[in-house]
Amino acid sequence: MPKNIEIIDSQEMIYRQELGERLKSFRVKNGIRQQEVAAETGIQQPSLVRYESGKRCPSLYFVKQFVEKFGCDLHWLVFGGEDQK
Repeated sequence: MPKNIEIIDSQEMIYRQELGERLKSFRVKNGIRQQEVAAETGIQQPSLVRYESGKRCPSLYFVKQFVEKFGCDLHWLVFGGEDQK
């Protein structure tokens, strides 16, 4: 595999993990159960587990639903930065 592909894959993996950590952090801090997120966003709970663990990257549709239904800051969820309050 060419080095530039490896770098992109590595960066994507790190991004997925960080996004998953923020997703889970917000959910836990706000006392939201995985089942509730799944029901409100139209996904299966195993998908949420994969998002939170960084194994899969959520779709834009899921991110939009999550932000709208649970009041999470979109910029913070996608890019990180200061902790979501």
